[in-house]
Order: sequence, then structure tokens, then C-alpha cells
Amino acid sequence: MEEYIGTYMPDDRGKLVFREGVLVEAIRQGHWIILDELNLARSEILESLNRLLDDNRELFIPELQQHLIPHKNFRIFAT
Repeated sequence: MEEYIGTYMPDDRGKLVFREGVLVEAIRQGHWIILDELNLARSEILESLNRLLDDNRELFIPELQQHLIPHKNFRIFAT
């Protein structure tokens, strides 16, 4: 999940800040992303992607308590 959504990491001064993952970055900037062998992903990953892949088209980031609506050019491909 940390790769996709993000995690808290220390900054230059040792303060914990949230660093966004590749999926969140793609959603915000309208990039295309390929999730290879998604069928092998852990259930927690599939659950977090569920709302993004259904009619709601949003991603909830629990660490930030934020709902993220994808950029209009965002595309997700799963193999």
C-alpha cells in the first residue's frame, strides 16, 4: 500500500511528512498507470482500489482523511 498510496517519512529536519505514492501522483497529475498482475495483490490493496474502479471514481487516503478525485486524463490498466 505504501508504494501506491504513500506513507509518512522523515523530511530533512526529521519531521514526519506524508509522501504520496505513485498511484496518488498519477491520479493527481493525470498520468496513466499499469498495475501488473493485480490478481496477485493482497486483499487490502484490492479493497482500496475498489472505489477508484467503480462508478464513484475516487480514492480515499486514510492517512490524510481525504477523498481524491482523479484528473480527467488519469487511466488505470490492470493485467
